[in-house]
Amino acid sequence: EAMLRGFARLLDDAGVLVTSTPNDWPVETSPYHVRSYDPVGFERALRRWFDDVTLFAHVVPSEGTRGGVVPWHRQSPTEAECVVAVCRQPRRAV
Repeated sequence: EAMLRGFARLLDDAGVLVTSTPNDWPVETSPYHVRSYDPVGFERALRRWFDDVTLFAHVVPSEGTRGGVVPWHRQSPTEAECVVAVCRQPRRAV
């Protein structure tokens, strides 16, 4: 929360934040994460500090499919290895 607040404070009105989170991984799997988000919780946390939030899915290639960053589709949340967010229009007072 403090980090998101800091990003919103530091970005000017034309600024863009690109951030990502593992898609609901157990926190214990990475020493670099202190919180686990599912896509809905990640978007909710970001919208507290940014008016414009767009989610993308980072999909790992598998047999017969290409991987990459693709638009987020709520009907298939388990396909994403990570959730990528592009945030604009930081809120100054929440």
